[in-house]
Amino acid sequence: MASDAKATIKRHGWERPRSNYVKLNVDGAFDPDLLKGSYGAVIRDSNGRFVAAGNGEIDWCGDALIVEALALRFGLNLATTVGCNRIEVNSDNIEVIETMKNGGRSFDLSAAVFDDIYHLACDFPHIIFEHAPRETNCAAHDLAKLVRSKVCAGWMEDPPVEIVDTLVKDNMVITLQ
Repeated sequence: MASDAKATIKRHGWERPRSNYVKLNVDGAFDPDLLKGSYGAVIRDSNGRFVAAGNGEIDWCGDALIVEALALRFGLNLATTVGCNRIEVNSDNIEVIETMKNGGRSFDLSAAVFDDIYHLACDFPHIIFEHAPRETNCAAHDLAKLVRSKVCAGWMEDPPVEIVDTLVKDNMVITLQ
């Protein structure tokens, strides 16, 4: 190792939410050949600790945007179930985030889902919608893919073993600089 290199802790991908907030990451996966989808959602606290997660399957859907919107609706319902009230929502789908920032108004196939999401979001005293690049949304993405293995569930307190490595990697990566 070179003498001028030093080990530093560098944030990689997922970032912790603001103090006293939880972060909800959501993601959807769409199969255009079968017109099926799946979704995943993960909630972590401001210390990066796992709070809850879940995933599910959509037997029929018209497009990828509907899947992403249903992922958000599922995630907000999960956040309500575990009693969250200060929440940062991350999705790697910019259209979902922009739609919610514009009051949930949509004029395509997903309009009814966004209307439902908007009303769910109004129940949270503090909610922030932010776009997250794919590499910061890996745990939710992994949960959406897990449905292909026919694993659909909800997890409270302890994360599913299939995403533990991703959760650990999300919290910190030590790099040499």
